[in-house]
Amino acid sequence: MRLMFLSCSAALLLATAAGAAQAQQRPQARPPEQVQVNDLLSEIQVTSGSTSTLDLVWWMPPAFWDVSLAQQGGIPDDMRAEINALFSQYVVLAAVSGSMGNLGAASYMGEAELRDKLVLVAPDGSTHRPLPPEDVDPRMAVLVGALKPMFASTLGPVGSNLNFYAFPGRAADGTLLVDPLSDGTMTVRIAETEYPFRLPLASLLAPARDPATGEEFPGNYRFNPFTGAPLQAAQANRPGNE
Repeated sequence: MRLMFLSCSAALLLATAAGAAQAQQRPQARPPEQVQVNDLLSEIQVTSGSTSTLDLVWWMPPAFWDVSLAQQGGIPDDMRAEINALFSQYVVLAAVSGSMGNLGAASYMGEAELRDKLVLVAPDGSTHRPLPPEDVDPRMAVLVGALKPMFASTLGPVGSNLNFYAFPGRAADGTLLVDPLSDGTMTVRIAETEYPFRLPLASLLAPARDPATGEEFPGNYRFNPFTGAPLQAAQANRPGNE
């Protein structure tokens, strides 16, 4: 079950400024205009592989919104900046959990029950529960309130039962709790079931290139899978630069 809906409500700062040595260690991000939306969605949506369970976990990093806005166009810069700042404060998940009955009808967990069963395991191993609604910027509730009817009309019962949860966005040292461009794995638990998200998100990265052969591979590859040779980040094309 892969959602193909894009909203025009947010923006992303993909990477913050860093020292030269640190910058060389980070993979090179694609311009959002060049990201393949379907590839990105396949990395940020995880579903249960069962015919009896209807779980969906959709991680909504700021990059998702940035790509959506960049490819739709027409969104004022001040709106993009405001919602970018909003989403950058949190790790935001949309989740639904349901099961199929004997007669084929689905039943879904309510928002509160799913909240109680939801746990985020960050790449550093720390565990986090959803923030109480009163601890989340009120603008997030306004945005979610605008999105939910659109999901309901587009996705039917699944969209009607899709709930949004905000987790802390920063670790104790101030760094991103989950960086879509860094190595690691973010795991979301619904009760005892785990749904992993492998990092970095390859769809956001410039391709990796074998300098000896010219072959290109997904941006999260470090070595040529056929020869074992180290790969280099290919130069991402910027708009207007062919």
